Amino acid sequence: MEAGSLRKKYPYQYCYCEENIYKLIEVFREEECADRDLADDYVVFISNPNKTVPFYKFDGTRIVWDYHVILIRKHTSRPTQVFDFDAQGLPFPCPFAVYATVTLNPKEQLSKKFLRYFRVLTATEYLATLSSDRSHMLRGGTYAQPPPDWPLIQRPGIATNLFSDFVDMSNKTVGEVIDQQTFLNFFFGITDSL
Repeated sequence: MEAGSLRKKYPYQYCYCEENIYKLIEVFREEECADRDLADDYVVFISNPNKTVPFYKFDGTRIVWDYHVILIRKHTSRPTQVFDFDAQGLPFPCPFAVYATVTLNPKEQLSKKFLRYFRVLTATEYLATLSSDRSHMLRGGTYAQPPPDWPLIQRPGIATNLFSDFVDMSNKTVGEVIDQQTFLNFFFGITDSL
């Protein structure tokens, strides 16, 4: 199956990366429950205090987002893979070394305003903790981008914790917040090469 068609196999809604990854994990859990658990799967939120995080497209075009969410499958015997619905032009999934080189451009010297921080947590923890009422997408009572057609992802008693617990990198309640070099070292396996 080609990367483009594989990407289309999974639930997706533009501008709702946190929900896209949540739904992807749900599919993985259903498809693979007999074969493996989600122990090798990590959810990664990428942001910074200024909400100015640079990413690069395959053609080298620079874009700046407030945050982004990806799924990483860390293998010990095969190259680590990144699932990013918004990394157009890259394979899906994409080998970590390729993804990091293209989208993060790790050799670039970033000013403090653009330094990336990474909140890393297991896929299982993510499924158990994310709660979003999609209010971050409302502008004057209207959605900035159409919301997904699936139900809200919410935990009992918690309307939303998306920004407070996941995007805000000063909050240490969920997962572990690390800098870019630590992130690269953690996911850069012995079978990968930059």
